[in-house]
Amino acid sequence: MAIKDWGIWNYLKKWYGENSYNAAKDLIISKEEKDSTIRKRHPSLSWESLAIFRLLFRLEEVERSVRQVQFSLKEQRKQQHRGTFRVVDENGDYIKYYRGDIVNYDNKTYLANKNISSGMGPLHEDAGWKEITPEIVEGGEFN
Repeated sequence: MAIKDWGIWNYLKKWYGENSYNAAKDLIISKEEKDSTIRKRHPSLSWESLAIFRLLFRLEEVERSVRQVQFSLKEQRKQQHRGTFRVVDENGDYIKYYRGDIVNYDNKTYLANKNISSGMGPLHEDAGWKEITPEIVEGGEFN
């Protein structure tokens, strides 16, 4: 159950109305409000409750940030032309290829059908590379 659905928000509605969740979140996370000030206004909230709410609200912010980063990475990972296939970069580290990456190798173009194990080039059988040819594109395999 999401913390937005907790019964405490019904209790806080008498002070903050329908927007009790966001109002409480703003109040508890606000750097301007001290715990003692919040407790004076809401004496039924214990110190422990304030600490728990603060942790939950921060955790919710972290989760939202993680989802945004994951979405951003997923969007970046959609078909991306990576240029000429290389096993290692200029530092000697293996280059990681992901599903949707497109590379050129030996005057041919290849599409990664899955995340590719490090060091596995387009000529390795079952590595996950598929050659893109005019017949495939025109024949509808990628349409």
